Amino acid sequence: MAKASFFRGVELDVIRVGVARGRTYQEIADYLGRSRNGVFQQKRKMEEAGTLSDLPFEFLADRLDEDMQK
Repeated sequence: MAKASFFRGVELDVIRVGVARGRTYQEIADYLGRSRNGVFQQKRKMEEAGTLSDLPFEFLADRLDEDMQK
């Protein structure tokens, strides 16, 4: 059986920022060191829960987006 690896709160914020800023699932996954499918599944769960748009502070969102560009 595969071992579950849960996403932490900060990782969920990175997904929120990445999606809001138009990043691909692969870009977000590469930044987090996670799989593309894992990022997609977490995004889908947040959409269903209505929490996808709960972005962190704007300055943090800007910094995460800048870091993903590197």
